[in-house]
Amino acid sequence: MNQRKTEVRFAFAAVCLLVATNASAEAKPKPKPVVAKPAPADAKPDCSALEVEAKVLFAEANYAASLTRAEATAKCTGNNSMATIAAIAACRSKNAERARFWAAHLKGSKLLGVIQACSSVNIELVAPPATAPAKSK
Repeated sequence: MNQRKTEVRFAFAAVCLLVATNASAEAKPKPKPVVAKPAPADAKPDCSALEVEAKVLFAEANYAASLTRAEATAKCTGNNSMATIAAIAACRSKNAERARFWAAHLKGSKLLGVIQACSSVNIELVAPPATAPAKSK
């Protein structure tokens, strides 16, 4: 009989422990998982950050990545303020097609600098002919 009482007490203690564990688990609210919210579809990227990245990558001689960031900056801002960096980065990454594209957006000393930088890596860009003033009759 003593053994039977011990078994009953042990079973009762186990049930109490199980109930207490479940009650404490239910009492504590479970933390909700943190889910990153996607950027809204109309959110614009940080144009100035792209420009800084392009310049840093260019300074580190990572020209292909610099070209990509410079082009993203141009698309983001809607202007060609990064055309010189994009053209030289294209030349130094041996991308003649993109170098010609960006060189077409330049004039004067900037264009001459790009032509010189490209010719140093055997990419020939032709400078546009100087236009003569129209003669009046």
